[in-house]
Amino acid sequence: MENTKKLLIDTDIGDAPDDSLSLYMAMRMGFSLVGVTTVFGDTKKRAEEVKKLLCAYGRGYESVPVADGDGAADLIIESCKKYGKDLTVVAIGPFTNIANVIKKDPNTLALAAEVVIMGGAYYRQYADWNVTCDPESAAIMFDSLTNLNCIGADVTHLLDIGKENADIITGYRGDACGTLVAKELDAWVKQNPDDLRVLHDPLAVYCAVHPDICTAERVHVAVITEGFGRGMTLNADAYSKAYMNPAFNGRDLSRKAKVAKAVDARGFMDLFMELFR
Repeated sequence: MENTKKLLIDTDIGDAPDDSLSLYMAMRMGFSLVGVTTVFGDTKKRAEEVKKLLCAYGRGYESVPVADGDGAADLIIESCKKYGKDLTVVAIGPFTNIANVIKKDPNTLALAAEVVIMGGAYYRQYADWNVTCDPESAAIMFDSLTNLNCIGADVTHLLDIGKENADIITGYRGDACGTLVAKELDAWVKQNPDDLRVLHDPLAVYCAVHPDICTAERVHVAVITEGFGRGMTLNADAYSKAYMNPAFNGRDLSRKAKVAKAVDARGFMDLFMELFR
């Protein structure tokens, strides 16, 4: 672990392969992991998947604490108090654990430098998966935190790796961990041939350490929890028209999150593919 910025990753690993790809990338790039927590569905099974990858990579990562279920919030709280501004929490799954931390200790996440999330869509408005899975928790997060750095799906969707790069990754047989991740992507491609192989979560993890890969601005975000728009992350500052929307009457529009607007897609893709060459 070479990079001095400490990361705690909260993940729903085990569904789409981008969670595994992001964890492998973090280890290959020498990022300092101080914990991994799992969220959504069978969190124990997800935690076992995390441990398998950490142990396969080794080099000290096998000792990284892993927590699921109720222990996830406790590990996040413990890490925030221990590392303070040296820590960045990276949430790349639904935001249930983040909300649970806020419920248990409302001020803890403010101790960290940032909470970087992969989720939402801010410039093309639609309901992203990580928010849709638990909109109420997402709403708690956006309404509580002032140190959010949001990498939305409308930006990460610019990172489709394409068939040629997918073939390079699925054929990779380098280190043991990379081979496991390559086989996971291969299985996903075969089961979902028409699905874009998009680097959603790897971008968020990379941006936590190298924020200049994205351009961003600070905006007020409101999560819609009811009706047709449930799960949408509404950018109140888009076109400066919040004053016309009655849903924003009485809201504190000064609470803003950092939101990615664009990404150096070619630069990031080149960096990422070097892991498999």
